Amino acid sequence: MSDRTHSLVVALEKDMHDDDVLVLSDAIRTLRGVLAVANIVSDINSYMAGERARRKLQEVLMKLVKEGWDE
Repeated sequence: MSDRTHSLVVALEKDMHDDDVLVLSDAIRTLRGVLAVANIVSDINSYMAGERARRKLQEVLMKLVKEGWDE
């Protein structure tokens, strides 16, 4: 028996202005089976999460540069 999916989440490449998102949201609404599309507005929490992830990646890359790649 296969699983049943009730929703999908779309992550945007970068934060977009409302006017630009409207075109994308309208296009998604036209797809068969789409009941609703909701915009999630960026806030300080999403900004901080992005900055923390970016910092962690920088640390890993710097460690890799300094210590080299162990295979």
